[in-house]
Amino acid sequence: MEGIRSLYKRVSPVFPNLDILFVNAGYGRFAPIEAVSEDIVDEIFTVLVKGTFFTVQSLLPLMTEGASIILNTSVVTQYGASYSSVYSAAKSAVSAFVKTFAAELASRKIRVNAVSPGYTATNGFQKTGMTEKQITLQFNQLFRHCLLKDSHKHWKLPMR
Repeated sequence: MEGIRSLYKRVSPVFPNLDILFVNAGYGRFAPIEAVSEDIVDEIFTVLVKGTFFTVQSLLPLMTEGASIILNTSVVTQYGASYSSVYSAAKSAVSAFVKTFAAELASRKIRVNAVSPGYTATNGFQKTGMTEKQITLQFNQLFRHCLLKDSHKHWKLPMR
């Protein structure tokens, strides 16, 4: 959090005004409910929720009238996926920030929006602590969700 707190001091000499701020706290750990520890909850909420909030708070003084803040959320806020209860809750908190920040910053004509991407086929899931079987289950649940929404044409799922 110390790095985030020092953002204003580091950014303002180079960019005294910001028109756009994109905040992407891209991190996750996934586990069955029984295996989630308090440390995992604290870690995920610190990175995704506190990191997002305090990044916006730190750089808000630099935002110009009519600026845009874009927060990166996740498709997991739209459906239930196994092993992602804490991650989903944290990304849902970021989605709530979009609405509350937009209401609060409307008088300054600062727009707040979200980008809510789906899974990207990378090796990142191998670093989450999930087994290959759990990763496959995640992708299968996502695919079923996309089919129900008739948006499967927009997703590229890895071939397994």
